[in-house]
Amino acid sequence: MAKEMSIQEYIERHPEKDAFATVMFVHQSALIQMSSRIEVLNNELSHIYTYNPIEYVKTRLKTPESIMKKLRKNGHNLNIEDMIEYVNDIAGIRITCSFFSEIYFVADMIARQDNLEVISIKDYISNPKKSGYMSYHMLLSIPVALADAVVPAKVELQIRTMAMDF
Repeated sequence: MAKEMSIQEYIERHPEKDAFATVMFVHQSALIQMSSRIEVLNNELSHIYTYNPIEYVKTRLKTPESIMKKLRKNGHNLNIEDMIEYVNDIAGIRITCSFFSEIYFVADMIARQDNLEVISIKDYISNPKKSGYMSYHMLLSIPVALADAVVPAKVELQIRTMAMDF
């Protein structure tokens, strides 16, 4: 059975590899695994309820430039440790639904999945930003199953309506 370890421990276990590339690899793997969970959920909802609240799903991996910009903006050091600790949206997924009620339904379905930790929630639908921005954000930790380890990685999930997405 693979041992659970932090990203930092995984980097130390594989010193022959570039640490930044390893962090990005782990987050890309988290995106793949989280996307698969969402796809299964989407298919199940279509199968069981013959109704599909998820219109589309987009994934993205933050660029190195964007990571550095965020670290600088928030007064952190440009190093791997601060990147892992303070940049929570290296891996991002956006789910788009048709209606507000579907956002909460989908968020609840995801939050109840086994082997997934909800780290935080920011509900900008109930409490919109002053700019008018509205979206539902979940910061999740998903265990990334690798050949010789299980490494938890953060994924930021944004759920919004199609109208909010424009």
